[in-house]
Amino acid sequence: MCQLIVDFSTKHERNYQTPVINENPVERVDSFRYLSVHITQDLSWSCHINTVVKKARQRLYHLRRLRDFRLPSKVLRNFHSCTIESILTRNIATWFGNSTMQNRRALQRVVQSAERIIRTKVPDLHSIYNKRCWTKARKIVKDLSHPNNGLCSLFSYLSNQPLHHCHLPPPGPLGDFMEGMDTLLSVFPSDTTPLTVLGDFNLPSDKLHSSGLLALLNSFSLSFNSCPPTHKEGNVLDLVFTHPSPATDMTATPLHISDHHLLSFLSCLNVTPSTSFSPAEISTLSLLPL
Repeated sequence: MCQLIVDFSTKHERNYQTPVINENPVERVDSFRYLSVHITQDLSWSCHINTVVKKARQRLYHLRRLRDFRLPSKVLRNFHSCTIESILTRNIATWFGNSTMQNRRALQRVVQSAERIIRTKVPDLHSIYNKRCWTKARKIVKDLSHPNNGLCSLFSYLSNQPLHHCHLPPPGPLGDFMEGMDTLLSVFPSDTTPLTVLGDFNLPSDKLHSSGLLALLNSFSLSFNSCPPTHKEGNVLDLVFTHPSPATDMTATPLHISDHHLLSFLSCLNVTPSTSFSPAEISTLSLLPL
């Protein structure tokens, strides 16, 4: 028996009392394996991903041997799906979304190695992750007794909304960003379909009006919602624009894991959209190269 302590406190080191069961002290560990997933005390997924990458790379040897025996491509794909892809995607809905770019590159290198061996494309991990998340969400929506039924029902509604994430890396050219934002907003219908544009625009309040951003968004009937300071330095960098109804109950809660605050608000979503967007069309848009 062992214990794992998760503590995000960085200001003070705490001395934890070791529990004793049947006169035996419980060992404290940095990580443990539960349902084939390695969980660490900092709740990062590097340990788990490094483990699955190592296992998958070991099985690439057998895939190469089968290729050397000139087996059909269909057999190689089946072997990859059963022995390599199954390892990389086990419980992927749990950990892939919070993995780092370095972790994802390590996973992608395994996939690319398999593609070179098989000489054909294989499903990418991001697509598998999205598919499994949507499958799980649909099951929860159908299960009225599930504790997260209400939350997933909201996600199901939002899947029919035009959702995009726009990134302006500092100090990017503002003119290029404004042109890209204009092009993006022109895609959406100009009716009463609810539309929310929000994110870290990296524009302090003194530059918000002079940048022309407010004028651009107002031309698309998007209203600026006044926010409390959203950064630890007291700046309002995270902005919210809505149409047709304004956001209410805007609050900013400091987070110890970020220099930005958690921004929460209420928004009216009781209007049936005139344009349907399938889950596959929900995208992440970077208006400038990262």
